[in-house]
Amino acid sequence: MNHIFNQILSHLKLNDKNNESIDTTSKNQSVDQELSSIETVVEQNSSDKSNDNPFSSYDPEFVSKYTYSDQVTISKKPYKTPPLTLLKDSTFKITDENSYLKEQSAIIQNILQQHHIQGTFTEFTMGPRNILCQLAIAAGTSVIQVKNLKEEIQSALSVSRLEIEAPIPGTSSIGISFPNRYPRQTSFKDVIVLKKDYSSLKYNIGQDYIGNNISIDFNKEPHLLISGTTGSGKSEFLDTIIMSILMKESPENVKLILIDTHYIQFSFYNGIPHLLLPVINDSKKAAGALHWLYKEVSDRLELLQRCGKRNIDSFNEMVENNSAPDVISEEKRVKMPHVFCIINDYADLVYSGMNEDISDSINNICKIGNLLGIHLIISTQRPVTSVINTAIKILFPSRIAFNVASSIDSRLIIDANGAEKLTTHGDFIYKSPFHSKLITGQTAFVSEDEIHSVVNFLNEKTDIADYNSQIETLISKSNDIHDDNNYPNPDPLLKEAGLLVINDQKGSIGYLQRHFRIGFNRAARIMDQLYEAGVVGPEMGTKPREIRMSKKEFLKRF
Repeated sequence: MNHIFNQILSHLKLNDKNNESIDTTSKNQSVDQELSSIETVVEQNSSDKSNDNPFSSYDPEFVSKYTYSDQVTISKKPYKTPPLTLLKDSTFKITDENSYLKEQSAIIQNILQQHHIQGTFTEFTMGPRNILCQLAIAAGTSVIQVKNLKEEIQSALSVSRLEIEAPIPGTSSIGISFPNRYPRQTSFKDVIVLKKDYSSLKYNIGQDYIGNNISIDFNKEPHLLISGTTGSGKSEFLDTIIMSILMKESPENVKLILIDTHYIQFSFYNGIPHLLLPVINDSKKAAGALHWLYKEVSDRLELLQRCGKRNIDSFNEMVENNSAPDVISEEKRVKMPHVFCIINDYADLVYSGMNEDISDSINNICKIGNLLGIHLIISTQRPVTSVINTAIKILFPSRIAFNVASSIDSRLIIDANGAEKLTTHGDFIYKSPFHSKLITGQTAFVSEDEIHSVVNFLNEKTDIADYNSQIETLISKSNDIHDDNNYPNPDPLLKEAGLLVINDQKGSIGYLQRHFRIGFNRAARIMDQLYEAGVVGPEMGTKPREIRMSKKEFLKRF
C-alpha cells in the first residue's frame, strides 16, 4: 500500500511543480488534504476484505485519473480538427462589378450584331482575375465567325488579352474570357474543403482565373516541384499546402518534416503535433533527415513485401482488419502515416556541399516513395540546370511555376513558355501529367494571423509535438561524420576499414577480423564507429550490413 501512496505523492508533486500560478503554501495544503483523504479511504476499505478496490468509495473523478495499478496512467488529449472560424473571410466587396459587366457585355453584343451574328449571353462568371461570358449562338451560325472577331472584341473592350473557347467543354456555348477590372485575392477560406467524402491527401491550392478550385491529389501526384523568383508567391503556396494538411488531417494520418534554410519561413509551425522533428534549418541535418527518410522507404518496402501488400493503403486496411500475418511482430502492426517532407529552398541544399547525399536520397525516395506514403515538395528560387536537372524533372512530373525572369526559365520548369508573363503576386502555371493543358491560377493567400490562430489552437487543444527521439539520434549521428573531433578515440584502422568495406561491399565484423587480423572486440568497435559515421547501416542479424556511402564521399568527408 505504501508503494501506491509513494506513486501518487510523486505524481502530485510533479503536477505542483508545473503549476506555477498557485501559491506554494496552498499547494502543499491541498496535497496534504488530498493524501489524508486517500489514507482515510484506504484504511476504511482495508478493513473490508470483500472490497478489492481501495478507491471504490472515493471521488469518481479522482478514480478516473488514478487507477489501482502499479503505474499511474495519463490519457492523451484526443485530436481536434481546427474549426473554420479560425480563418478569415474574404475582404473583397462588390462595388461597380455589375455595371462594368453590363457595359462590357453590351459592347460584345454590339460587335456581334454588326457582323449579323445572333447570340445571347446565358451566364457570367466573375473570377478573381477574369470574367467568363457564355455565349449561345443561333442555329446555323458558324463558330469560326465568332473566333475571327477576337482581335476586334479585344480592341473594343480595351483589355490586355482575350480568349475565345468554342465550345466550352461539356456545353454548347462559346466562352469569351477577358481580365476583370476589379481583381481580388483568393483567400484560404474560399478554397478549403473539409467534407468527409472529400478524398484524403487531396487539397485545393487556389483558383483559376474564373473562380474554379484547383486541387492536387497527392495519392496520384506524390511529389511536387515549385519554382519562381523571389516574391512571386512560393511562400504563400507552401503555407497553403501545410495549412490544408493541418485543417484536414490528423497526426496519425499525416506527419511533416519541414526543412527551411532561411530560418523564418516555417518557424511558426514548431510545436504542432504533426511534426516528426523540429523545423530543420541546417543543411547537414537536412541531409540526415532525407537519409532517414530513404531508410524509412526501405523499411516500409520490406514490411510490405513480407505482408504481401502493394501499397500503404492496402497495408493500413490490413492493420484495421487485424489480419496481419503471424510473421509480423506486434510493434509493426500499426498504421503507417503519410510523411510529407517540404523543402523551402532546394537550391541552398544543392550548393551547401551536401549535394551528393541529398540528390541520392531524393532520387531513391521518389522512385518508390509514391507507393509507401512518402511525399516530397521542394521549392527553389533558382531555376537553373544545376538545380532542376533532367533527373529532377523526371522524378517530379508535377510542377508549378510562378513568375520567372525569362522564357528559358519557364521552359526549364514547365516545358513551355508563359511563366515569364505572370505579373501578379501569387499567379502560377500548373503542369500535371493528368491534365492535357497547362492550368493557370492564383494561389490562396494565408495570413500570418490565420497561421498563428491554427497553431495556437493545436497547441492548446491537442498534445504538443511528440518528436521522434530515434530519428533525432540517427540524424545527429549522421552529422558526426562532418567533424572528426566528435569521435572519441577513433581507431587507427577506421579510415582503412571504411575504404575496405566500401570497395568490397562487405560490411561485417568477421570480414574486418580476417582482413586486419584483429580480435572480435576491436573489429566490433570499428564497425560501430563506421555505423555512427553513416558508412554502414545497422545490424541485420547474420546478413552483412548495408553500405550507405560511396568511396568519393567517404574520402571527401574524412
